Amino acid sequence: MQSYILPHISRLSSADLELAGGEDGLRRNQGFYVYRNRRLISWGSWFRLVRQEELTKLARVRVDVSNQLDHLWKLDIKKSATIPPEPLRDGLRQIIGRITDGSRNVFLFRGKKASSDKVIHAWDRTIVRDGVTYKINRGHPALDALFTPLSEPQHELLNEILDVLEESLPLDAIYLDMASHNRPPVVEDDDRRKSLEQLANTILTTIGRGSEAGIRFIETMATIEPFCFNPSIAKEIAMRLAND
Repeated sequence: MQSYILPHISRLSSADLELAGGEDGLRRNQGFYVYRNRRLISWGSWFRLVRQEELTKLARVRVDVSNQLDHLWKLDIKKSATIPPEPLRDGLRQIIGRITDGSRNVFLFRGKKASSDKVIHAWDRTIVRDGVTYKINRGHPALDALFTPLSEPQHELLNEILDVLEESLPLDAIYLDMASHNRPPVVEDDDRRKSLEQLANTILTTIGRGSEAGIRFIETMATIEPFCFNPSIAKEIAMRLAND
């Protein structure tokens, strides 16, 4: 058995998404992929061990079996459907638990508490006694660049605006949209590259291209949201800025 986690949908090009079966196929095709003698005979099922969920749609598990195990996997006469043997079902449940957690973490990554990994997040997700909170990361380089030239009154006003954005975050609407077809459109690589280049240049110009902060920004760009969502593009931009 070999498990896989697909990239977040925002990191899939149109061709990648089409290859995955579109947005509908991305969710519908999660689960086990059973190969008999290297031929795919069953796919897109958790064998009723768990339900398919929106947050687990990136999870795939490849299972290779030989034709000597047909009687155990209850292979039908057409060799096109199968049922896992009962002694394996507990083990499969454990695999499902690990792989589906990996899929959920791809979505939670964008709101994960910055102190728990090496990524500088735009949002901090913090577990509190009554649930979770989402706060804009005031230490993000883009906000640092924005705060730097402001006067004290402007600084206070911007903080108040950020507080309003945090308090009015439409969590229920976001959850419903992500669980339906009303998701943000996929951004093509060319458009993403342009927007990231513009953001990087704006930040660097504000904090100073030759300053210590500017050098550190270029060196750590691949660990800063949203640049870290596209490592290859971030690397290209950082190399160009370092040589300018």
